[in-house]
Amino acid sequence: MLKEEVNNFSKMWTWLYEHPGHDQLYYMKNVVKLTDYWNNGCPLSNNEKVAKCDGCAAIWNTGKGSLCTDSESPLSKWIKVTAAGDADKRSYYAARLTMLIDKNLSR
Repeated sequence: MLKEEVNNFSKMWTWLYEHPGHDQLYYMKNVVKLTDYWNNGCPLSNNEKVAKCDGCAAIWNTGKGSLCTDSESPLSKWIKVTAAGDADKRSYYAARLTMLIDKNLSR
């Protein structure tokens, strides 16, 4: 995992924590103004197909899948069980994602 990708992941989820009414696409399009969007809306993604991506393995390695595919991951819950109008839950799961980065960077 490259430092720049980890930094981008952390910045995105910190921003989404502070702006829970938005999503990854909004962030890529309007905040960092990317011309080429990240695969799966994630700077750690290393494959266009979510099921094949393992770019987050260094921060999420439960044996049950990636951040996108493991139903217990904070990203999976952010995507599947929260709506744009549910600011409390969206902020909670976004914070959990930033904590994963912080925890793994301190190793």
